[in-house]
Amino acid sequence: MIFNSLEFIIFLPVVFLLYWFVFSKSLRLQNVFVLFASYVFYCWWDWRPAVLLTMTIVCTYLCGLWINKAQNSEEEQTEEKVWYKNKAYLITLGCIAFNLAILFYFKYYNFFVENFAKAFSFFGKPLEIRTLHIILPLGISFYTFQAIGYTVDIYRKRAEAARDFISFAAFMSFFTKITAGPIERATNFLPQFFVKKTFDYSNAVDGLRQILWGAFTKVVIGDGAAICVNYIYSRFDLLPGSTLAVGAIFYAVQIYADFSGYSDIALGSSRLLGFNLTRNFAFPYFARDIIEFWRRWHISLTAWLTDYLFTPLSIQFRNYGSFGLAYAVLITFLISGLWHGANWTFIVWGLYQGVFIILTSIPQKRRKKFEKRYGLKDNSFYQFTCIFLTFVIVSMGLIFFRADSLPQAFSYIGQMFSSSLFTSPIRATYVGKYIVFLIPLMFIFEWIQRNKNHALQLDNVRSKPLRWIIYFSLLYLIFNYGGVQVPFIYFNF
Repeated sequence: MIFNSLEFIIFLPVVFLLYWFVFSKSLRLQNVFVLFASYVFYCWWDWRPAVLLTMTIVCTYLCGLWINKAQNSEEEQTEEKVWYKNKAYLITLGCIAFNLAILFYFKYYNFFVENFAKAFSFFGKPLEIRTLHIILPLGISFYTFQAIGYTVDIYRKRAEAARDFISFAAFMSFFTKITAGPIERATNFLPQFFVKKTFDYSNAVDGLRQILWGAFTKVVIGDGAAICVNYIYSRFDLLPGSTLAVGAIFYAVQIYADFSGYSDIALGSSRLLGFNLTRNFAFPYFARDIIEFWRRWHISLTAWLTDYLFTPLSIQFRNYGSFGLAYAVLITFLISGLWHGANWTFIVWGLYQGVFIILTSIPQKRRKKFEKRYGLKDNSFYQFTCIFLTFVIVSMGLIFFRADSLPQAFSYIGQMFSSSLFTSPIRATYVGKYIVFLIPLMFIFEWIQRNKNHALQLDNVRSKPLRWIIYFSLLYLIFNYGGVQVPFIYFNF
């Protein structure tokens, strides 16, 4: 089931009514119902991926209990301290290996086998290989990382292992985040299943506003920009560089509107049931450098990679000084690229991001002193220039993200930076001309609301008629320009 479907428009109100008016007397009944609703949501297309999800849930749940038991035994029996410490460590490694093995098999097996065969062919020793016809289960990258984070947090004693299986299963499979995040932590989201909830009218209303904004950005902006992007990428070798530059910009808009739209709908839907998910986007295209961009973009993934990958690596490489930090950054973003997909385009995209993170961090202290000395923090032109340059860097990297292969990506970039870059873009690419006016309008609205949690948080708008005009305008745009159901881009990851 996808958010931009008639099924979900019916599903969410039904879940809301049953949750608050039928199961509200018992916390356990509410959790059972949430678990049931989450599996209905996840199994709507096909029940088979739910088998993998259940395996991950059961394995992670049991390992969490075993880790806690081993650590408690370590405290009680000091004579066997080393053995019990190793036991908890081995259980943690085993759970991580189990989850990564499932992810590798379904997402990366064919990629590594094919490239392994190509490597042997390069040395004149061709291999006969057999690839698998596998359909990637929805959300597998997201719930696998969530399971690993949970296991590591228990081992580090940041969180207690859940003893109530129903609550833990609901935490892992919660329907608003199961297919495309955010990647939740046990310390933030799991405790919410152990607290009796009371209906909060203002929170629910603001959740509806966030759903409305998410639907607008996805269905109108994201899907509208996709028309232009698909047109350009399907015939980029026949188009001038200026048109390809438009395609790169529109794809940056598309993926942002698509993914942030999903996140807004997910967060808003959760708030209707009294749950608070981690904020996943904080207006990233207003970032003034690539480091700030990654603090604002896909926040839950960035935080996960920082805590469970970059920080341990930076400690491991600390004796190498700045070079050690650079290694840690490159490895982290290499994994980030590979997490997004089993293709060399994603790996190059990840390394591209890592290189710019390093280049930005080197002169960061000097830049801050320079800005402070000349008062550039309050200079609008300087700030706009930094935002524009960051957007250009991000958009260029996303060419690799969108391309089907590295040759296509490099051909696209080469064609874009030809002499035709300075010609007028082909107007035929603007299929659905409304989008040209609505994209700037979206960014203007977000700029005004940049200090809010989401763009439609209108607490500062005292005029009730004006608020309703905004609501109905967005609904009008959704119903008039929202066309065919287009799956969310991050469903592929």
